[in-house]
Amino acid sequence: TLDLLNPDAMKYYMKLAYEDTWVRFKDEFGKTIVSVWVDEPHFIPPDLPWTEKLPEQFQKMWGYNIQEKVELLFIDKDDYRTVRYHYWRTILHMLKKSYFEVVSKWCREHNLKFSGHLMGEDTFERQVGFTCSVMPLYKYMDIPGIDHLTNSMEWPNYQAKFLMTPLQCVSAAYQAGKKDILCEMYGVSTQSITFERQKYIFDYFASLGITRRCVHGIFYSLKGQRKRFYA
Repeated sequence: TLDLLNPDAMKYYMKLAYEDTWVRFKDEFGKTIVSVWVDEPHFIPPDLPWTEKLPEQFQKMWGYNIQEKVELLFIDKDDYRTVRYHYWRTILHMLKKSYFEVVSKWCREHNLKFSGHLMGEDTFERQVGFTCSVMPLYKYMDIPGIDHLTNSMEWPNYQAKFLMTPLQCVSAAYQAGKKDILCEMYGVSTQSITFERQKYIFDYFASLGITRRCVHGIFYSLKGQRKRFYA
């Protein structure tokens, strides 16, 4: 598991995953290859993110020792709300500095656009555990994006229209002056999804401000008995 908060780990990751892998195609950067896509960088809840330099950064930002208050990340007593707020603000700061600024800078230096989507973006509660908060991170992407799973336009747990996720991304993108906003679509939709339904899903997101479609899975034909649902 990559420590997204550790600059040294990120330095090695950038060498391994970007320099050693992609620079061989540098003559096609900005032409055939126009963008780097990242898929769901995130922490692993319910585990709380931690890194070696967290206490030092926390002390610098808030003026006290997080290690003396660490139990308040788990126990509701005393000033636990303040400590947790400071903790997650520190994590967000380190995530931006260590991961998002680094990948964004590499893309600019190589004439590539930085795009992708995050994990746990569907509700505010899920965002905290996976990425702290998605909206402050979208500004680092040239093409900020979201993910839409299933064939339904309703959030499955609440029977509510799938609105908050795209509107958060669109709002943050507009505020940061981004022109392109992307949605990964049709994942986990089964082979029974029709072309009409595919168009409806994209039209729905386009009406909310999404301008680009990233196809997770799309089928040029609905025929064939190897498909779960076939015609």
